[in-house]
Amino acid sequence: MVWLILLLLSGCTTLPEPLQGLPAETVSLDRIREHQTVLLGGQILRLQLEPERSWAEVVAYPLGRNGRPDLDRLPEGRFWFWTRDLLDPEVYQKGREVTVIGVVEGSRSTTIGKRTLELPVIQAERYYLWPPREKEPVVIYAPPPAPYWYPPWHWCW
Repeated sequence: MVWLILLLLSGCTTLPEPLQGLPAETVSLDRIREHQTVLLGGQILRLQLEPERSWAEVVAYPLGRNGRPDLDRLPEGRFWFWTRDLLDPEVYQKGREVTVIGVVEGSRSTTIGKRTLELPVIQAERYYLWPPREKEPVVIYAPPPAPYWYPPWHWCW
């Protein structure tokens, strides 16, 4: 019985199928090293398409148990990833969540305002674009009809 419960619970914490099977470490951006295979994720900030590569700049967030970026926590910084696949700008839009497994291969400069920063570059072996989050419905509770503390006198008629 215990093994059945553990099996059911472990099914809720696995990575999506495209990301399974590759050994990778989930690390924060300040601890990555060159030639290290990492698992990172966040929100897409922008795309740059070249003839042979697609580049995506990503605002990194800590990952949840299932590998999805946890947007309720503070961002850790930014990184670039590239792939030889075409990342369609209509699909890989700004704000969409992505998780990447790949090898760190140096850095690339980017400009934020008037500052130029060197961001780590990940050569993506696999990546997963998360479906948009469902918006939670807004529930508005109406107050009870006034005066709710009096009996309904119209019942006597």
